[in-house]
Amino acid sequence: MIKITKITQHFIHHHIAPKNTSLDDLFVSNTDLKDKKALAAYVIETYSLGQLISVKFNVADHILDFTYRHNEQTGRIVAEVAIVD
Repeated sequence: MIKITKITQHFIHHHIAPKNTSLDDLFVSNTDLKDKKALAAYVIETYSLGQLISVKFNVADHILDFTYRHNEQTGRIVAEVAIVD
């Protein structure tokens, strides 16, 4: 099982400081979703966030960091990922 915790969301604005919003933790029973892109797609689908733009792969293995597009706005999600038994 994969646990996604400390999920924070904010929209990217060029002139406004981002307001972080916390989302509920997720538990993924499908351990085939170990790829960060697949996990990002799962989070987007779960919270109906829109369309995936990019996933950062140059961060630590336990960090999920991606951007998405929703209603003409660009958002960012940062979360921690852990594999639990």
